[in-house]
Amino acid sequence: MAIGYVRVKRQIMVGAEPGIKYMARLFRNNDVDLKRICKDISELSSLSEGDVLNCLKSFETVFYRYISNGHAVKLPYLGHFIPKFKSKTVNTLSQVTPETVTDVSVRFYPSKAFKKDIKGAGVYEVNTNITGLQNLELGDQIAEEEQPDKKE
Repeated sequence: MAIGYVRVKRQIMVGAEPGIKYMARLFRNNDVDLKRICKDISELSSLSEGDVLNCLKSFETVFYRYISNGHAVKLPYLGHFIPKFKSKTVNTLSQVTPETVTDVSVRFYPSKAFKKDIKGAGVYEVNTNITGLQNLELGDQIAEEEQPDKKE
């Protein structure tokens, strides 16, 4: 298990040494949907995919209920999910209303165990030279001196 990256070229404008720099950028794989998660859990347990789906949909409903009522949700192996929002400043206490609250969302704080597991997952460089795939931006992103020689 590891997290993929691609090499990219960036124009850095600030800092002690501005200029063209190279760095690793996360390569995001396809999103995993609920159906796939249910299938995977079903294969690891004695539950059917339908049972897992029912449980996860119920979990989602209960999770939303707690978060939307201002509760933090603590999952020991995953982490804390805490409701958050931003607020506009106003001049008087009486002007503070629900309309001054903006950007309601959820903050996630991973557990120590989750952080440790993710750090231990490792990283690998994704091979983006797939036959038949044309990606012109990638050619500009990888340093010319690092590209393999092409045989004509």
